[in-house]
Amino acid sequence: MKYSVKLVTQILITMETNFVTIPSLRWSFNLDDWKPKQDEWVLAFSCLQPEERLRIDRFVFARDAKASLVGRLMIRKVLSETFSIPYKELTISRTEKGKPTFQNVLETDFDFNISHNGSYCVLAAEPACKVGIDVMRIKYSGGKPVPDFLKLMRRQFALSEFNYIVSPGLEKDQLKRFYRLWCLKESYVKAEGIGIGYNLQRLCFDCSKTPYNEVGKLISDTTLARDDKVLPGWIFEETLLDDDHIVTVALERQNDKVHFTSRESTSSFFERLTFQKLIENAQPLSLLDLNSWRIFSEKPEKPGC
Repeated sequence: MKYSVKLVTQILITMETNFVTIPSLRWSFNLDDWKPKQDEWVLAFSCLQPEERLRIDRFVFARDAKASLVGRLMIRKVLSETFSIPYKELTISRTEKGKPTFQNVLETDFDFNISHNGSYCVLAAEPACKVGIDVMRIKYSGGKPVPDFLKLMRRQFALSEFNYIVSPGLEKDQLKRFYRLWCLKESYVKAEGIGIGYNLQRLCFDCSKTPYNEVGKLISDTTLARDDKVLPGWIFEETLLDDDHIVTVALERQNDKVHFTSRESTSSFFERLTFQKLIENAQPLSLLDLNSWRIFSEKPEKPGC
């Protein structure tokens, strides 16, 4: 999902440099580590708006409901804490086309994006940058043999990308290269807000410079050409959250006066949130509803359960 907001709030400005000091944020939440108890689920559920709670109730599988709830709590947390908006005063609504809009709007560009897949829900946020994020589990569970699957997906990639994917090696390495490129494409499309139907063959990533096999290592030297023209203003941050999950953040700076923190200079790329950290400043927006736990607990965990 793509979110962008301009918020009216008190923003700290360093007068000497005229840099906005809104922080860069990278959060991850391991969904497998949180096995909700009744009191946790009921409290978290009550911290969302009524229409958000209805969407979560409609999910067929518990894992999808949990991922959606965590993602929505991340959104409320990042806006409330970054801009010191009281939790109960933060109202999220949607346009007719489904795009999220926010009260308290207008002055400072602040872009953020969330993604969830496999065991993780992730968020990236930046001042005055377009931001897109995508996370993928490196696991193929389709019915076709891997070579047939890759051939089927050939039309989504430029020739050089496809040659990179199927270069000699084990099938698991080819799948890792496939998911790496898929994350790159998805993060860019989400940052641009292009939407479904974009011809991904128009995008050609060169990500062959640096090996992609060390958990926690940041790679940021990948380049992108669109319609055979290199786009120099884009940065792609890639890392392995663990041996089975890759994540990519796509960034395009929108304002040279806004400070952009180099991720190489930070000690931790993604801050891993626990449930307690996720909920620490949240406030119930409604009465606690035990029925929400009954609905959640009766859902099958995933297909086949």
